[in-house]
Amino acid sequence: MAEMFREQQTHKFYKAILENSLPANDVIVSMPIGSDPKSSIRIKQGVQFEGKPCTTHFHLLKNLDERCLVGIRPMTGRTHQIRVHAHYIGCPVTGDKLYGLADDGFLNWLEEGQSYLDQLNFPVSRQLLHAMEITFTHPESKEAVTIHADDSKMLQMIPN
Repeated sequence: MAEMFREQQTHKFYKAILENSLPANDVIVSMPIGSDPKSSIRIKQGVQFEGKPCTTHFHLLKNLDERCLVGIRPMTGRTHQIRVHAHYIGCPVTGDKLYGLADDGFLNWLEEGQSYLDQLNFPVSRQLLHAMEITFTHPESKEAVTIHADDSKMLQMIPN
């Protein structure tokens, strides 16, 4: 299975609640990702021209006032790819502390926890990004296998 991921032989579909509205009903972001040299946070990634190539397809499912519900197909599998590309187009994942807050805000949250988020009126306690389905070829039968997940808990968390 690990080899299938590495060789991009799996197909993944996600749903997310993003801040703001997508600039169009379908947005394809094809920008390389690598370590963010402007960030003091070691794990933070960003669009970097010397980074690894990756592509993400965002599709608007529903506008939600100041947010939107989107379907997402990552065409590659880079670390934090969806979150980085969503932030890049000005629509960070709702509840994403690493890409939705400035570096000092993220570090304050690590130290202070939920009380810091409450002071900011941060919308939710977790990021609203959910893996909905994965399709892969079964290694023995060679048949396509698709596993689906339920998103009802995520949808109940949409801030007003």
